[in-house]
Amino acid sequence: MGSRFTFAITTTLAIITGATVFAQHNPRGISPPNPENERASFKVADGFEVHLFAADPLLAKPVQINFDADGKLWVVSSETYPQLNINQQPNDRILVLEDTNGNGVADRSTVFAEDMLIPGGVLPDGEGGAYVAHAEELILLSDKNGDGKADCKQVLLSGFGTEDTHHTLHRLRWGPDGLIYVLQGYYIGSHVETLYGPRRLDGGGLWVFDTVTNRLEIYSRGLVNPWGMVFDRWGQTFQTDGAGSEGINYSFPDAVFLASPHENRILRGLHPGRPKLCGLEIVSGAHFPISWQGSLITSDFRANNIDRYVVSEQGSGYVSDLQPDVLASSHVSFRPVDAVMGPDGALYVADWYSPIIQHGEVDFRDERRDHVHGRIWRITAQGRPLVKPVNYHSATVTKLLGQLKSDADWIRLNARQELKRRAQRDRDEILGILRRWLEELDPQVPGFEHHRLEALWAIQTLHAVDPEMLRAVLQSEDHRARAAAVRILYFWHRELSDAEQLLGNAVIDPHPQVRREAVSALGQLESATAVEVATRALDYPVDECLDFALWRTCRLLAPHWITEFQQGLLDFDGDVERLSFALQSVEDPQLLAPLVAMLENGELATQNAIVGAIGNVGNADQLVILTKLASDRDHPLRWEAARSLLNAVVARGVAPASGTAETCVALLNSPEPEIVAVACRLAGNWQITATRARLRELATHRDTNHQVRKAASASLVLWGFPEDHQFLKEVASDLESYTAGVRVAAICALVRADVPAATKAVTDLLINSAQEDHVEDLIGAILNMKGAPAALATLLEGKTIDSSIATQATRMAEISGNAAASLVVALAKSGLLETTGTKLNRNEVAALLAKVPQGDHERGRQIYLRAGLACVKCHALNGEGGVIGPDLSSIGVSAPVDYLLESILDPGKKIKEGYRMSVITTEDGGVYSGALIREDKSTIVIRDPDGNEIRVAKSSIDDRQTSPVSMMPASLTASLGEDELVDLISFLAGLGRQR
Repeated sequence: MGSRFTFAITTTLAIITGATVFAQHNPRGISPPNPENERASFKVADGFEVHLFAADPLLAKPVQINFDADGKLWVVSSETYPQLNINQQPNDRILVLEDTNGNGVADRSTVFAEDMLIPGGVLPDGEGGAYVAHAEELILLSDKNGDGKADCKQVLLSGFGTEDTHHTLHRLRWGPDGLIYVLQGYYIGSHVETLYGPRRLDGGGLWVFDTVTNRLEIYSRGLVNPWGMVFDRWGQTFQTDGAGSEGINYSFPDAVFLASPHENRILRGLHPGRPKLCGLEIVSGAHFPISWQGSLITSDFRANNIDRYVVSEQGSGYVSDLQPDVLASSHVSFRPVDAVMGPDGALYVADWYSPIIQHGEVDFRDERRDHVHGRIWRITAQGRPLVKPVNYHSATVTKLLGQLKSDADWIRLNARQELKRRAQRDRDEILGILRRWLEELDPQVPGFEHHRLEALWAIQTLHAVDPEMLRAVLQSEDHRARAAAVRILYFWHRELSDAEQLLGNAVIDPHPQVRREAVSALGQLESATAVEVATRALDYPVDECLDFALWRTCRLLAPHWITEFQQGLLDFDGDVERLSFALQSVEDPQLLAPLVAMLENGELATQNAIVGAIGNVGNADQLVILTKLASDRDHPLRWEAARSLLNAVVARGVAPASGTAETCVALLNSPEPEIVAVACRLAGNWQITATRARLRELATHRDTNHQVRKAASASLVLWGFPEDHQFLKEVASDLESYTAGVRVAAICALVRADVPAATKAVTDLLINSAQEDHVEDLIGAILNMKGAPAALATLLEGKTIDSSIATQATRMAEISGNAAASLVVALAKSGLLETTGTKLNRNEVAALLAKVPQGDHERGRQIYLRAGLACVKCHALNGEGGVIGPDLSSIGVSAPVDYLLESILDPGKKIKEGYRMSVITTEDGGVYSGALIREDKSTIVIRDPDGNEIRVAKSSIDDRQTSPVSMMPASLTASLGEDELVDLISFLAGLGRQR
C-alpha cells in the first residue's frame, strides 16, 4: 500500500466514535465549499469577530498548525487520509503560510515538504526546519540551502505504532522546559529503541522527548485518543481526548487515564459527560480581555463548535467550568481540529472541513469525503489592539530575557527558544547574562515569582542545571512556582546529589499541589528510602490526585524498596498507615508471607507496623497470626492486633480463616475497656453469636464503660435477630430500669434497625431528660443513618427543647450536608433559637473591619479558647489542638482581615483546599461525613467533625458526594457581640506576626 510503511485498516474506534450512524451516512445541508457561506453560519462569542485567514488552494485538510518565531504558520496537510488507495502515491505535505502585508490574511503558501503519508504533527525548530510526526517515525526536516524547502531528513526515533491512521504519533508541542511533547492514541503499540534502552507504550499516551540528548520517556498514559495538550502559565498540564467523553483532563507526570492497557487504576477527567474534544490552547496576551485570560480553548468537532473552559485549583488538582461557546456553527462541514494563539494575539483555528469526520461507520472510499478543502479562521476581540510582533532574532540577550515578563505565553516560549538557539554558540555567556538579570529582579515587583520561574525554565531549555536557582524557586512564596520547581526536579534529579532531601521538604509542603508534584518526582529516584519519603504525604489531607500519585509512586519504586523492607531495613518510621498504603499499592498479599513468619518468631523490630499492615493487606490465612497475638493477654501487641483484626473486617470484609470465636471470648475478658469495646465490635462483625448473652450484659450494666456499652449494643443490631432489636427497643424506652447512658447506647444502635422507634426515643430524651454529653451520641447516630434526620425533624414539630441542647444539636446538623437541612430548621424552632448565622451588609462589614486594629488581642485569645466555640477542637495552634480544620498558627500573615471575617461569618463560602467534606452513604443506609484523609482500591478513610477516623469499605458504598457546606457551623459565632467578634478577628489577624 505504500513504499515506506503499511497501515492496517481497521473499522474500530477512531478519533470520534459516538456520532450517530444515520448522521454519518446521510449528512444533510452540505453547502458548496465557499468559505463565506461557512462564515455566515458562525455565531461567535459576544465581543469577538471571525475572519478567514487562509483557505484552499493555499492549503488542504489541516491536521495541526503551529506558528514559528517569525510569524509563519506551519501546517500539516493530509489529502490522503484516511488511507492510501491502490496505485496512489503519497502526496501529503508540510505547508508554510505567510501574511506578508500584515492585513490578517495569508497571501503566500510554500510547500516545505511533500510526498508524505498522513503526517500527524509539525513543530518549527527555530532554525528554518521542523520536527514532524510521520507515522512510525519522529523526524527532523531541515532546510540547509535556505530556499524554504526541506532538503535534509533526520530520523530521530522510529518504532512508533502504525496500526490505525487516527492514532499514530501526532500533535507536537514545546514545553516550557524546552522539551517536545507528542501524543499517540489507543490503537497503537509502540516499541522504540533509544540510547537509554527500549521504550514501550501500548495504547494512548503522552511522550516527552529531549532534542539534545535524544532521551525519550513516557509522561502520562491513557486516554482513548489524546488529541490536544497544553501547559498553563505555571507549567501545569492539561489534555483533551478525541475519543473520550470527560472534557478537559488534568495531567501530571506518571498520570494514568482511561483506556490505558493493563492498568487497574485511572484518573478521571474534569468534566465527565462532555463530548470528544480535539486540540487545546490557553488564552494569553493583551489582545483578549482579562476575563478570558487562562481559558482553555478546544473543539467539539462533532457539534461544529469551539468550546471554552475555565479551570481552577481544587486541592492538588483542578475543576473545570464550561463557558458559553467561543464559536458555534450550523455548517455541517465545519470541523475545527486545532487552535493556537497567533503572534498578533488572535486565536487561529484549523478547520478540517468535511461532512464526514471519521471512519468508524463510513466506508474509507465514501465519495462524500472531502479530500481537498480546508480553512484557517482568525478570531479577534473587537475594539482591542493586537499584540505587536517581536523580532526575536535581532533582539539582544537582555531584551530576550525581558520578554520572559510578557503576559503572552508564545512570546515567552519563543524567547526561550531563541536563547537556546544562540546558546549553541556560547551557552556560558548567555547563562552569565541570565544570572545577572536574575540578580537585578526586584522581589517587590508584581510577577517576581513568575519571572524567576521563567528564568529557571530558560536554564532548563538551555540544557543547563542550576541547583542554587532551583532551591531558590523551591522556597518561593507562591505555591505555583514551588510546584513548577518540583516538576523541574522531576527531570533534574539525576544531576543533584540532594534530590531526595529536596523532595522530602516538598512532600510536606503546605500546599497539596506541591506535595503531589514531590510524590511524583520521588517515583523517579531509584532508591529504597524514596518510598518512605513519599508516604510522609499521608500526614496531610490526601485528595484524589495526590492519592493516585502516591499509589503510582509506591508501585514504580517497588523493585527498590520491597526487598529491603522484607529484610527489615525499612520501617516507614514505624507508621502503620504509611506502611499499609505502600503494601496495598503493590497489591500483593504474598509480600506479607515472610513478615508473618518473622512476626511469629519475634524477629522483626518493626512489629507494630507489621501488625497494622497485616490488618490492612493480609488475606484470611495471614490474619490468623493476629488472632493468636490478640488472644494472648500478656502479649505487648495485643491491642494493635485486635485493632487490626477489626480494621480488616470493617474496611475490607476479611476475617481470619480460624480462631475467631476463641479470640472474641479472650478479648471480652480483658480488664481494659478499649480492648473489650473492640471485642464487642468483632463479635458482631464476625457473627460470633455465642457471645450474645455477654453482649447484652455489657450493653445494660450501669457500670459498663460507655464506649463498651455502645459497641455491645451496636453488635446486637449487626446479627439481625428480631428479638435483639426488640430487646434494644425495650431498653431504650424503660426509664425505670436503665440509666440514661444505657438508653442512649441502645438508641444509637437501634437507629440502624428501626428508624421510627429510634427517632421517637431520641425525641423523648431531647424533650425530657437529655444531657449535653449525650447529645453528641444521639444526634451523631441520627445523622449517620439515611432518612433519620428527616424523621426526627417531623417528630420535633410543635415540641420544645432546651435552647442549649438545641444549639449543640443544630451545630452538628449544620455541618452534615443538605440531607439534614430540615433537621436544622426543626431544632432551631424547638429550641427557640433566634438565628443560625450572622449576616452583615457591605457597610457593616467595612465598619467592623475598621475597628479590628483597635481590638483586644488577649481578650480575643480567650474567646478563641471558649469551649462553646470549639475552635481548639478543630484547629491546631502552635502544635496544639484539632486537625479537622486548617492549622491557624500563621493565618494572620497568610489571610487578609476581610477574608478572616468572611470565613467566620460565612464559613461555607470559601472552603480551604483539602478540607471539603465528603458525605458517604453505604448500602445499609449508613451516612458518614468528614474530610477525606486517604483512599485506596478498597477503602476510604475520612475524619469526622469530632476528629475520629472512619474507614468505609468501597464495596459497601451506595453514594458518595462532596458537601457544599463547611465543617464549621455557620451559627458558631452568632452568640458573639460585635466587640467580641472584633477581638476574635484581631487575635486571628495577629497569629504568625511578631508582636
